[in-house]
Amino acid sequence: QRCVAPRSALGADASARRQVHHGPFFALTFRTICYGLVCGEAGRVLALHPVSKSKTRGLTMAALRNVSIGPRLMLAFGVILILLVACVSMGVGQLRALSAIAHDLATIDNEKLQLAVRWRQTIDLNWIRTKAAILDGDAARIAAWQKEMDATSEISVASRKRLIELVHTPEGKAMIKDIDDARAAYRDPRAQLMKRRVAGEDVSQALDADLRPLADRYSGTIQKF
Repeated sequence: QRCVAPRSALGADASARRQVHHGPFFALTFRTICYGLVCGEAGRVLALHPVSKSKTRGLTMAALRNVSIGPRLMLAFGVILILLVACVSMGVGQLRALSAIAHDLATIDNEKLQLAVRWRQTIDLNWIRTKAAILDGDAARIAAWQKEMDATSEISVASRKRLIELVHTPEGKAMIKDIDDARAAYRDPRAQLMKRRVAGEDVSQALDADLRPLADRYSGTIQKF
């Protein structure tokens, strides 16, 4: 009895509801929220005046119908506002993450790429010089070829040093180690081959059979990086 309004009040409330046209989504939202609000009041009434299940359901529905359209609108728009704020917050977080990725791509990753390309170019250039020095008919010019190769190797060393400073991931460090291993495996046999050529030995067959695969592996590890 405390929750049921007079028939005239219910009729006026129903007439007011018919004047407002809501979509299915808002109607369902209003009823769901208001149902939750009135359940507390209905439960308190039932605690004071126990009734049957059918009367309990009728009492709850009556209390739901007694909630005016104003609070329903306020509650519905409040829920929508909360959902909107949550979506905007998630969007802002995603934009910040994308901004950080774009910054890394434009600065750190771009620098690493340029260093790796420069390092690989020095390897290919020195390979051409090594081949020219070994195939040169005048062994006296090998010293000049070696001097140019040493100057180019300094660029490789500088690129390697800067890459080590920029690489922090375990995967990147493992790739740098593979490059160093390939570099050592190539430089030592090349030095031995150059010494043999200076001594007057014909090492042209060993150039393609032994040294060329090592040079390709060295260059390939940087290309993989």
